[in-house]
Amino acid sequence: KHPWRDIGAILVLKSTNELSASGPLSLMHIKNIKDKSFDIWCGGLAAAGNNKIIDSCEWCISLDTSLLSSNLLPNYGKGVEMANNGSANLKKAVCEYLNIIGDDRFQKDEKGAFKRKGKEDWQKREKLFFSISENHYWQALDNQYQVLIDTVAHGKSLDDEWWKKVYSAMQSAFEYACPHETPRQIQAYAQAKGFLKLKRSDSNQ
Repeated sequence: KHPWRDIGAILVLKSTNELSASGPLSLMHIKNIKDKSFDIWCGGLAAAGNNKIIDSCEWCISLDTSLLSSNLLPNYGKGVEMANNGSANLKKAVCEYLNIIGDDRFQKDEKGAFKRKGKEDWQKREKLFFSISENHYWQALDNQYQVLIDTVAHGKSLDDEWWKKVYSAMQSAFEYACPHETPRQIQAYAQAKGFLKLKRSDSNQ
């Protein structure tokens, strides 16, 4: 899970209500900084069974201080929610595609006779399709999260550029994960594509 999807939670700074939820206390000072932007860095280490460090990763992002506004920050959360909804509807479309392609659950055994695949085989196939589509989807948005940041920082509508990026990622992932070459695949692809719907943040579209 890419860190940009948690920025909204990280930047929830404590208000005058001491019982309210908040992000890390180490970020409280950024409320008073005079700069127009600030950086957030996060990293991690991977250790083997003997506690030996075998890998590391880091990520850094520069954010506009306007994001700390109580009026703007909730919109960032809505942008992430829109992306999560896109992921959920993509999964529905892939599931529908697989249901229509259902005859692929038959395979030839060693003697050449057709045998219906077991439930476990179907679940593995389903899981593979979901994994391929989801990975492609989030990789696309991981390269576009700056659009969300800029949209929120400048007080623009999420239904413009960010909606387009999310919907484009859904279509691209569905096309990548679901073959559409044979007549049956083309039919399944066309019907299941109707599930690729994405509501706008302030409408029922």
